Amino acid sequence: MTDENIKTQVVDQLFWDSRVDSADVDVMVNKGRVTLKGIVPSYKAKTAGLWDAYLVRGVTYVDNQLHVKYPKVPTDDKIEEYIGNILMWDMDLDNSNIAVSVDNGLTTLTGTTKSYWEKYLAEEDAYRVGGVTHVINELGIVLTDSWADERVAEDIEAALERNGNVDVNDVEVKVSDGTVTLSGEVPSWTARSAAYECAHYTSGVFEVNNDLTIGW
Repeated sequence: MTDENIKTQVVDQLFWDSRVDSADVDVMVNKGRVTLKGIVPSYKAKTAGLWDAYLVRGVTYVDNQLHVKYPKVPTDDKIEEYIGNILMWDMDLDNSNIAVSVDNGLTTLTGTTKSYWEKYLAEEDAYRVGGVTHVINELGIVLTDSWADERVAEDIEAALERNGNVDVNDVEVKVSDGTVTLSGEVPSWTARSAAYECAHYTSGVFEVNNDLTIGW
């Protein structure tokens, strides 16, 4: 796959995806590294563009510089209200200790959650609201049980072994004070994402550094 081949396929993928209005999106490729620039109408479109690019064979990294420009922007008070409602109605999330503040679309989440994945679920919920320009996630994690690093690492490795999308032998797992670092080389974006999710949803995790590289 040459850079020109990769660019053509990324452009076609973005054009195909009905979630992405690709009319104002530029694609650049250098040695398999893709840069996306331009304007999209929502964070859903921005995220979809990132995933679309990574699905193309030969892509090793995507620098997503897409800018979100909303057709209509609600007031900060309304944004805060909408986020609060989404957090409240998300049955997978305990929002009782989460506070939301909004300043010109810049949204800050403070308080605590009970797990790493809940922390980022709250962030995902906030990004669903129109008018949000960026989310600063200052949520802390308060675990209900004590988890040793060795046990966390073992649980992640066991999850990797069960996952058909990634080879556990391709991934090195290190855990220090609840912070997980994944390293090694995997054959695809799907495998990289699968490895991240194995760590993301493991109990006792405070943070995940995904240093896995993609080698086609």
